[in-house]
Amino acid sequence: MITPAYAQTMARYNDWQNRSIYGAADGLEDAARRLGGAETAAAPGG
Repeated sequence: MITPAYAQTMARYNDWQNRSIYGAADGLEDAARRLGGAETAAAPGG
């Protein structure tokens, strides 16, 4: 069963992750940000 405390923890985690990803995106130039998608991600180990 999902408790209110668990939901609150997950909400805080979601907020932290959103701030992290938007902060990283802010560091990209617009053209790089528009590329987007998993197909532009670096290959593992490379």
